[in-house]
Amino acid sequence: MNKSALHSNSDRPEPAGIAEEETVWPSPPGLIASLMETRRSRLTVGALCLLLIPIILWQAGVWAHTTAVSSLKREGDQRLIIYRSALQSEFEKYEFHPVLLARVDDFVRLLIKPQDKRQQEWINNRLNEFNSIAKTSATYLMDINGLTLASSNWKSETSFVGKNFSFRPYFIEAMRGRSGRYFALGTTSNKPGYYLSHPIQAAGETLGVIVVKVGVQRLEEDWAASKDKVMVSDQDGIIFMSSNPTWKYKTLASLTQERREAIRKTRKYSNQPLSPLPQISREPYEEGAEILTLGESSLNKSETVAAAKNYFFQTMAVPNSNWKLHLLSDMSSVRRTVAYAVLVTSFAIVIAIMIALNWVQRRLALRERLLLQRQAQRALRRANDQLEIRVHDRTADLKASNKRLKQEISERRKAEADLRQAQDELIQASKLAALGQLAAGINHEMNQPLAAIRSYSDNARVLLERERTDDVRSNLEQISELTARISEIAKQLKVFSRKADEGIEAIDLSQVVSDALVLLGTGGKLDDIEIVNRIDKTDFLAQANLVRLEQVFLNLFGNARDAMQNCTPKRLEIDAEADDLWVRILVRDTGSGFTKGQVEKIFDPFYTTKEVGRGLGLGLSISYRIIEDFGGKLRAANHPDGGAVFQVELKRARVRTQ
Repeated sequence: MNKSALHSNSDRPEPAGIAEEETVWPSPPGLIASLMETRRSRLTVGALCLLLIPIILWQAGVWAHTTAVSSLKREGDQRLIIYRSALQSEFEKYEFHPVLLARVDDFVRLLIKPQDKRQQEWINNRLNEFNSIAKTSATYLMDINGLTLASSNWKSETSFVGKNFSFRPYFIEAMRGRSGRYFALGTTSNKPGYYLSHPIQAAGETLGVIVVKVGVQRLEEDWAASKDKVMVSDQDGIIFMSSNPTWKYKTLASLTQERREAIRKTRKYSNQPLSPLPQISREPYEEGAEILTLGESSLNKSETVAAAKNYFFQTMAVPNSNWKLHLLSDMSSVRRTVAYAVLVTSFAIVIAIMIALNWVQRRLALRERLLLQRQAQRALRRANDQLEIRVHDRTADLKASNKRLKQEISERRKAEADLRQAQDELIQASKLAALGQLAAGINHEMNQPLAAIRSYSDNARVLLERERTDDVRSNLEQISELTARISEIAKQLKVFSRKADEGIEAIDLSQVVSDALVLLGTGGKLDDIEIVNRIDKTDFLAQANLVRLEQVFLNLFGNARDAMQNCTPKRLEIDAEADDLWVRILVRDTGSGFTKGQVEKIFDPFYTTKEVGRGLGLGLSISYRIIEDFGGKLRAANHPDGGAVFQVELKRARVRTQ
């Protein structure tokens, strides 16, 4: 049907612009042919889609797997660094113990006269006392033949006294005049430990060896309490520390008979079979990472069956040792990610196909109804024009309102950010003010090692002129240890003085209280006060920020100290109690307490009960705000037996065990 024929069947004139549009539509026979052609095209497109769907799903799975494994590796690298730091700090803090003990004159006297039973008993008691304070597994003294003359465990059934450990590498290394480092199972106690040794010398002659054994049970318990699977292996690939007890004393690779014989001679791992881990496969991923499949045993219907499990196996070397730290991350999350990606992609494909089919169907229906709906389309077009005008006007109003609302929100957020910044800066200023009050004690703590360093350096210069190089080396070692001590003091100040982040985590309350007491007590500022700390016997965890919570306790302990300045007796009591949801820490002093009306104002900013010039009245206000940020409460009251008592209530945290 052409244009003239169409006009002959209608008496009504068409609006301008419609006639040209009508020439593109075919007559009914042409419309049928066009519809048939469209259906054939749709079938062709459908067939191509069916071929492309598997390729798209496979590509989505590959992309999801690569992304998930990369994310798992990044997270694992970060956790490995944390575990490595914890491992190094756990052992490095004991490095100087045998060096200091090697300079005790009583040990030299016993080595010269080993038959002196009275001297032996005296040293046994001293070693036991040192072992209790240092919280090490054992401390013992050996002569040049490797025979143990005295030990901290001399009263126990597994006493080392009389035992000969000359076969141990740490003894051999110490007899060569060097400090020894060795990890092994105890041949007497059968407990693992890290052995630190140092020669005892007099007049340039080695008389014996002092050994400190550091246990690893606490570190392994911390690992077991976390969700990570961690282990440490030696240079032979033998796993000697692990969060999973069943992996201990397994090997990452088969040992040669020669290496087994060498390990057996030193009795490094006692009678452990040192069998390999049940590895099914190891697929290299990239440097320092593999995909490891282990055959793990599980109980099923009274029968033990092996179930394969995939891990992302990451390795990191431990500095200053031949150890390697390993992290095994479960690959099930990667499989879930891949399955989810494929599922989402499948849904997206289905939706896309449905949209495409719907669009084609609508186009077909539109062409079939076009000749019958032209008049309705003209009316609809006019209605649409009017609707667009109304929508345009309404949209302009909404945009203006939205712009005003955004401006108000922006101004409010800026005001809140300014308030938060001011509060944080006030907290930091309070913290630095507290550090200023502690400066005298810190100065005393640092002056002693600085004076010793100067003395050692002067002696070293004289000894060097006399060519006594061994004594010079000893003095330099002492200077290094004293420098490390100053570094630890500075590190503690740096940790307390830095701005805390907003992170809230599970905090060990006994450790926070202990650190606050140590920091406040520098320079003897708590020497005349009896400290009754009952919280150090608890294992309560609370949800808080470490640095900010330490600042709260530092404020409370400092206020208690000031309140007892002119009172007797002076006693600071710290206690804790807990239920399923909350942990409450009680800080009580034996000062004069609060007068009537002070309790209601004690947390107000700039309100203080101290003398003029002794404080700004911000410490308790800031502490109150910090505890509220943690979701807790800080309360104050008079104790029935006299003095003041503060209650810190925090949400209790629990560590998930595997």
